[in-house]
Amino acid sequence: MLSCQAFLGMNFFNVDSSPTGGHLKTSKDLWIYFVIAVPLTTIVLCVWWWWQRKEEMKAKAKHTNSTGVDKDVEMQVLGDRLSE
Repeated sequence: MLSCQAFLGMNFFNVDSSPTGGHLKTSKDLWIYFVIAVPLTTIVLCVWWWWQRKEEMKAKAKHTNSTGVDKDVEMQVLGDRLSE
């Protein structure tokens, strides 16, 4: 992880601060930044999405009884039947 941070922290941009006006210059190796940053961002987002789905499924499984009926729905139906 530290090597990734060091790499992405490299100076791909340089500001030429001349008296007539500064110009932003890019490194000829700027393409390397995008080749690393885009797939790395995609991987992180995919892992995050997978993790969220996994946690949602765990929570749903914990909230469902052995017959496959959601406990809240079952309690609401029972409550409605009792109030009749």
